[in-house]
Parts: sequence; C-alpha cells; structure tokens
Amino acid sequence: MFHAIAGARSSVWPGWAKSAFIGYDKLLTNPNGRFVQASVSKVCEGSNAQHEVEFSRVGADGTALAEERASFDFVVLATGSAQRGPTKPDVADSKSGVAAFEAIAAAVKDAGRITIAGGGAVGVELAFEIVKAYPKKEVTIVHSGDRLFSSRANNYFHPSLEEFAGEVKTRLEAEGVRLILGHRVEAEGGTQVVPGVLKGAASGAPLQLRLEDGSASAGKEGASASTDLLLNARGAVPMVGPATASDWAGLKEAASGSRGGIAITKEGFVARQTAGGAADAGVVPLSCRLFALGDCALLDGMTRTAYQAKEAAPMLIANIKAVATALAGEEPGSAARTSLAVPSGVRLQDLKVLEPHAMIPIGNKDGMGLFPGGSRPPAFLISFIKAKDLMTAWTAGDLKATSPALPAAPTGSYAVAEAGHAA
Repeated sequence: MFHAIAGARSSVWPGWAKSAFIGYDKLLTNPNGRFVQASVSKVCEGSNAQHEVEFSRVGADGTALAEERASFDFVVLATGSAQRGPTKPDVADSKSGVAAFEAIAAAVKDAGRITIAGGGAVGVELAFEIVKAYPKKEVTIVHSGDRLFSSRANNYFHPSLEEFAGEVKTRLEAEGVRLILGHRVEAEGGTQVVPGVLKGAASGAPLQLRLEDGSASAGKEGASASTDLLLNARGAVPMVGPATASDWAGLKEAASGSRGGIAITKEGFVARQTAGGAADAGVVPLSCRLFALGDCALLDGMTRTAYQAKEAAPMLIANIKAVATALAGEEPGSAARTSLAVPSGVRLQDLKVLEPHAMIPIGNKDGMGLFPGGSRPPAFLISFIKAKDLMTAWTAGDLKATSPALPAAPTGSYAVAEAGHAA
C-alpha cells in the first residue's frame, strides 16, 4: 500500500518514497481472513443474497492476470481516490512507485522555478515541502478558486476553514511562495517526467504556460508565463470504477452523480437513487449488504480525509455486525434472509461526521493545523503527529507492519536550511 499522506514529501525528498510503501499482508490475523492484491473491475448484485466482486490479481511483474469473480455476504467499497498528479502515481507495485517518486524528486531538485497547479491541501503541502527543502527556488501556486482549499465550482467554506485558509496563505507568502488565485494554468507542450509532471521540451528550456482567469470562456486566450517544472496538484477524483462498470443499475446510479463519489446513507449503506430526485433519494439503502467508506463515498458534510474515514469506520463495522446478526436469526432460505432490505428492528448507528479539519506540515519540524471545532493546535503538536514522519509509524502500527526507516535529510535541505545553510 502507498501511504498517500507521504506523497508530497516523497515528491521532494530523495529516498523518502521507500518509507511510504507499507504492506497489508499482516493486517488480517483471523485465520478466516485473507489479503488479495488485485484490481477490482466491478461489483455485481449477484444471487442468493450475496454480492459478487470481479477482480484481476496482480502478477509478480505487476501485470493483471485473468479476471476472477467471488461472492461475499457483505461488500464495503473503499476504493479511495486518484490524484491527477505526482503525489499518487498510478503504479502496480512499490518498485515502480519508488522509481516514479525518485524521478519527480530529481526534477524538483534540478528546477529553479516550479509552478504548482492547484491550491488544495496537496498543492499547499507540496509548496511547503519544496521551499523548506530548497529555499532559493521560486515556487508559484496557481489555483482556480479565489481562496486556498476552494474551487471555482464550490467556493462555499465552513467559517473556520475560511479563516484557516487565510492563515495558510499568509504563511505561504512569508515563506516566499507566490500565489495566483482565481486562475487555471495549462502547459503548452513540454516533456512528461511522470504523469502530472512536465518540464521544458529541450534540456534547460523553460516550459511555456497559459494562464486563464476564472471568468475566461472556453478557448479564450489567457496570459502567458513560463516555468522550469509544472506539478499538477489539482483535486483528487473518487475512484468509482467498480460501481460505474457494474451491470447492477442501482449501484451504477449511486456512483453517477455530478458531485462525484458513491452516494451513501448516514449509516454507510450505498444509497438507492430514485427518479426525479424523490425525497428518499440518497436516503434508502440499495442493499443491506453493500457499504462504502472513505474517499470514494459521498455523504453531505463528510470530508475526504484519512482521519474522517478512521473516525467513521467503527460505526460502519457496528452496522455490518448488527445486520449480520439479524439476518443470521432468520430462517435459511426465507424471504427475510435473502432480502436486500435492512432487517426490521435493527439498531443502526450514524457515521461520525467531522467538522472541517486539516494538518499541514511545513517541512519536518513545523506545521499548521485546524481541529474540528475550529481550534488551532500548536506547531509542535502538528510536528509530533504528522510532520516528523507523516504518520508512517502510526499507519504501520494499524496495519501490523514494521515501521519503515526514514531516510536522512538531503544535503541543503530541511535541517541544513534551518541552520542557515540553504541550498
């Protein structure tokens, strides 16, 4: 597993990516549990009250093997999201992932001017990582929204997040990062380092850019600019392919909304959609055996963060147990046992939905944060929780894996720069 929280630092700090791949193989200690490395192509309704998952195992060389299909009593869709850029490379194995990150880190080191497309959490973390590692580089964030963490499509902010965005903007500018808000940026030509990372077409040649403001109509020519390296940090896209590829119409519809993600109920069930936007759309479970959680799930007020998923998981597990217990008490083969409806009388819990929150590392010894409720944790706490190792030890512990060793800081970076010997 790639530990996505480490994506920004792995893109800047040579050698860091080796610490960001953590195995799942020791997670399931129950003898009935098993871990299968595979790519899921679709989830189907199945028969006899079991849902089917179609998948392809990953071979030793990273290629997909023949498709298989298996049946399960309960299915939880937790397919996550894909970042349209360098911090979540689309690779089949850790070796390829480390190679991709090393190529990005080498390109960052060689570039004097770096432009980041996107001012969400990923773009902001990338900018802080770069300026802490290489204080003399010119770093620019181009963001389509008029505020950090927003977008042209959705500029609504929770009041605490709006204030925090202003504080992060001030800190970025203090670190020398240039901000161009309310604009989009596209490259004209260039050479791809890895998907989402572009440099000039010729060795040493600048990459030409086109900037368009938020009111520019499609095809309208914008201002020109240039850079040495363009990093795409635009928003993550929920990975809903196993749902949209399904021949189960209800599941396909749950994942086909304009907002992205698989619609779920407040208890975590995949939600049944109804024609014409009826009152029960997104409220009634499609099946009492089908759930979704994490970045791929869509529920009003629920953010797509690891912390949110971790806090909501215990309620979803409790709901699965409650449904399983109720179904086990029904007569085998009965309509109640095979029905997709939630058994009557089952006590279910609502998933815990957190207020906006964020932890932004600023190098490996500093940071800014927003906790649910609007409080601001001190920098040392952000450093202790996240910035020092990007939660690799915490994640490895959860997965019952060995904590990865962290590489030494690169010359001219973090500790050296903080000592006044900036590269």
